[in-house]
Amino acid sequence: MSLEDRFDIQPPIHVGQVATAYPAVQKGLDRKVLLKVIHPQWTGDSELVERFSREGKAMARIDHPNVVQVYECGEEDGVPYLALEWVEGGTLSDRMAEGPLPPQEVRQIAAEILAGLGAVHAQGLIHRDLKPDNILVGGDGRICLADFSLVGFTRLKGLTGHQSIVGSPAYLAPELTRGEQATRLSDLYGSGVILLEALTGSNPFAADDPLVSLDLVRQVNPPRLSGHQRIDPGLARLVDGLLERNPDRRPPSAEAALELLTGEAAKPPPSPRRSDAVRWAAVIVAAAVALTLLLTSGGVVRQESYRPARIDIPVGPLPSMTVKIPEGIGTPDSEQKHTTATLPSVQPIKIQESAPYIKNLVRGQVTIIARPWAAVEIDGRGVGVTPLGTVELAAGRHKVVFRHDKFPPVRRVIEVAAGCEDTLAVDLREGAAQAQVAAVPWGYLWVDGDSIGLLPRPEPLWLTPGEHSLEVTHPELGRWAGKMAFRAGARIILRVDMTSGTMVAVEE
Repeated sequence: MSLEDRFDIQPPIHVGQVATAYPAVQKGLDRKVLLKVIHPQWTGDSELVERFSREGKAMARIDHPNVVQVYECGEEDGVPYLALEWVEGGTLSDRMAEGPLPPQEVRQIAAEILAGLGAVHAQGLIHRDLKPDNILVGGDGRICLADFSLVGFTRLKGLTGHQSIVGSPAYLAPELTRGEQATRLSDLYGSGVILLEALTGSNPFAADDPLVSLDLVRQVNPPRLSGHQRIDPGLARLVDGLLERNPDRRPPSAEAALELLTGEAAKPPPSPRRSDAVRWAAVIVAAAVALTLLLTSGGVVRQESYRPARIDIPVGPLPSMTVKIPEGIGTPDSEQKHTTATLPSVQPIKIQESAPYIKNLVRGQVTIIARPWAAVEIDGRGVGVTPLGTVELAAGRHKVVFRHDKFPPVRRVIEVAAGCEDTLAVDLREGAAQAQVAAVPWGYLWVDGDSIGLLPRPEPLWLTPGEHSLEVTHPELGRWAGKMAFRAGARIILRVDMTSGTMVAVEE
């Protein structure tokens, strides 16, 4: 029997990259379903068809309330299709349209998203396109993961052209923008962006232009929620963990993420014992001594005459004493008001570092900027991915290295002045080769075995100087491959004709 004989098919409600979705009624059971049919132009791609078929069979084994159920998987005239559970209600995007959601509701949403992801990952599947539009909210409030048209199998490799950046840019994990393969951890990052948006009402990576959105994912560090008074610690701990830029620092699985959510909140520190209190009293005395050394003629000594020094309290117990603590530092003593405090006898302590209140005299601040983005090392230690905002460094010279997987490393030496602010900005594209690549009629570009994406591409391709392997694939016209040397600063126009298998390169 044909699909029309078995289903009462309605007009399509969504046309995706791989398939079209139709609401339908399964006539024999009088059951409403979502019928997803692969686009006919993809039926010639045997690997994609195999993936679609495997997706259906694997999803059919998932019986979980937070994942859309697969009722049927088959082919009609060589065109694969899936019949999926119809969830009556709206999407999470609809629910979030009016602004931030209550934290308690977001906590429940988080638990159900992660439970559904755990069930999906257990079948060897990854979603690849988590976003509020793909999360259904049933009439009973049930959360249900949907729209698996971009699902990729963790054990299925070598798909022609389908390992390029796929998904909604504002919800992609940073590693996907660098061409890395989608994993369970990238799914978890996407869920973190969704939860952040649900809590705050905004997505820091959203933009009208997808390329701008990708650039924001590469460069912008999402806000941290830990310590936010409105959000309970478990939920804040979960979102912060999911949004770690380094995949290795994220929870290793959906189950581990759930433990972050349901784990006990950190207990407040115990009340200080009396011995702690008297130690702090001694610190106050040491601070008063240090401040006295730093005050001359009613003002602070000039920073160039200052040298960080160890502050030592004399050996032996300190007797009880009465000290006068000035309320206004920097005014003549005759005009100062004083508060009298009696301190008990305490044991000696040593302060090995300069006191924090004079920190600005021995450190400076540097704003570090890299275009398009870079992982930054300072004095051999990784400090994060740009934009970093303001970094506080000790006064003196520092070696800074900027690294990006598509550009040569850039090294700089910066002199930090105590108490001053400075900016260090680099453009990694300086010294790299630039190639504008096009394919006729179109194709997928691979460089050194890494998927770059669909051609023609509007933005240039930046390459490190030296020889690179280039490959362009087309599902019907086959494959072109070659090697080409690029010199620093070169601007190349590449045009690959897939109909004839030829490539023309012109240097501007």
